[in-house]
Amino acid sequence: MSNIPRSKVFILFVIFLVFLLFGYFYETASYIPLDIPSPISYLPNGYWGKISYTTQHFVDEYGRVLISRKEGVAYGSYKGYSFDTPEKVMAYFHDNLSERDWVPSNSSDYYTTCRYGLPEKEYVDELYYEEYIKIGDDPQSTNSKICVVIINKRRLSWEDFDTYKVVLISSRYSPITEFLDRFRRW
Repeated sequence: MSNIPRSKVFILFVIFLVFLLFGYFYETASYIPLDIPSPISYLPNGYWGKISYTTQHFVDEYGRVLISRKEGVAYGSYKGYSFDTPEKVMAYFHDNLSERDWVPSNSSDYYTTCRYGLPEKEYVDELYYEEYIKIGDDPQSTNSKICVVIINKRRLSWEDFDTYKVVLISSRYSPITEFLDRFRRW
C-alpha cells in the first residue's frame, strides 16, 4: 500500500463508490404506476382505501418481485359507469387500462400477477380477475403485469345495492432480477 500513490488510491475508491451507487440505484424499487381512479372516487386523483408496496421473494425462484396493490370498493354508479355487476366493474378498469396501453394477456398460466398480491383468493367464493400486459409484450416473457380483481362482497341486510371489493395489483421484477432472467434465457 505504501508504494501506491494516494491519488491512485483515491481514484480507485471513487470508482468503487460509483459502481456501488450505480448498483444501489439500479436495484432500487421502481413500481408500475397505477394511476387509475377508484371506481367511486369523487376526488380528482381518486381514492383507494388501502395502498401498499411490497417486495416478495419466493423460495423456488430467484430474484425479487416488486408489487404494488390498491384496494377499494365499487357500488352504485360513477362517471357514466354502473357498478351493479362484476362485469360492469371490470369494464371500468378495462377502459381505463386500455387508455394507458394495457391489454388483457389472455394467459391461463397459474403464475400470474394475481397470485403475488392476492393472498385472500383462497378464502373467497366469487372472484373475477383479468391480467393485463403492455401492448406488444409477450404474455409468457414480460415481467410487467397488472391484475384487476373483483370480489363479490356479501350484501348486508340494510344495503339495497351490491358492493364489490376491487383490488388493483401490479408486479414487476427488480431491474437486476430482470437482467438475470434475460441472461438465463439467453
